[in-house]
Amino acid sequence: MSRADGPETNPRPGFVTAIRRNRFIRDATANSSHSAELLRFKRTRRILTNVGYNPGMNTKLSRRRLLTTVAASLAAAPFAKVSLAQDTTASKAFRVAHLTDLHHQEKGDTLKGIESCLAHALEQKPDLILVGGDLMTGTMAQPIDVARRFMGDVSRVLGAQSKVPMLFSVGNHDMWGWNKTRSKATSDEPEYGKKWWADTFAKGKQYMSTDAGGWHVVVLDSVQPFEEGYEGGLDQQQFEWLSDDLSKVPTTTPVLVLTHIPIISGGVVLTDGRIGETGGREDLVRVPRPSMFVDAWRVVDLLSRYPNVKLVLSGHIHINERLDFAGVTHICGGAVSGAWWRTQESDAKRRRERDPQGPIRPLRSSSGYGVVDLAADGSFVHKYVDFGWKSAE
Repeated sequence: MSRADGPETNPRPGFVTAIRRNRFIRDATANSSHSAELLRFKRTRRILTNVGYNPGMNTKLSRRRLLTTVAASLAAAPFAKVSLAQDTTASKAFRVAHLTDLHHQEKGDTLKGIESCLAHALEQKPDLILVGGDLMTGTMAQPIDVARRFMGDVSRVLGAQSKVPMLFSVGNHDMWGWNKTRSKATSDEPEYGKKWWADTFAKGKQYMSTDAGGWHVVVLDSVQPFEEGYEGGLDQQQFEWLSDDLSKVPTTTPVLVLTHIPIISGGVVLTDGRIGETGGREDLVRVPRPSMFVDAWRVVDLLSRYPNVKLVLSGHIHINERLDFAGVTHICGGAVSGAWWRTQESDAKRRRERDPQGPIRPLRSSSGYGVVDLAADGSFVHKYVDFGWKSAE
């Protein structure tokens, strides 16, 4: 199955763990009631025999030499021969941490907040971290020197974490210069647009897919240029790539999609919706172009053709929302920054002061992140975790 280039989740640690658990259970053969242990022992012995290790003859083989031998064999032979994906997901769910809308900014100790969230998330022992975009704040319209400082700050903090693989989806605050009036960009700068972000966080890929924990993970670029700003959705090239990618996934493999802007959302009507203001029609509720996919119709239709597409994780609007539609669960996963590092109440007051005649908007989420346990059968359990950050504002 062909895939776009990107960081791969390595199944080898799970394989080594399986060896570590089973190498001392040979006595399970003495008792037929230990059927599960016996099965695991036989499977492990078969794998070790294939790589040249005989437990009955080479009992003094060191742990280092054993792991080196196994690793060399795995590099030389297809993983499918030892059924790694099946072994690592049968007894344990694959845990994903979903961190979105980090929003490093000038005001407040936001880097400390991001570090605190990351440390808290690592305590949940995730197998993979999905970062849903908006690492910074206002980069689209900032002077280049400010954008460079923000990019350096965030890449340093996230780069210091090397225990768990990370995949990144681009957010609207992550690309520099699209607002040329304010940023003074010419579009000739090497930092212009999404390439700077992609080179820093995503190995040059603005969208990609990979396999992890028995699931197929698709990372989308949901931010498209519109005038001097942006709109949500996919351009034609990416839509065709997504169609092709999904068509190649085995029907027995569940699919998770990561996007910054929600494909669809009900809550966005309350957070961002406007009444009227379009062609004189006062009986319409309008959702702004940046708030949700403008091509949601075709993307929802595409996903609905594949029953193995189970879950879409998004961010952008800073709310906790679960929407089940056309066989797919869409979860908008709050925000690491909560209400942009303000208290929920102060953010609501600020919005009311800016639009005193407008509708009463719902409170945005507390500062937190999602934890998703993915099972091999396509089921999952999601929870939102408040990591205890208290805003000074």
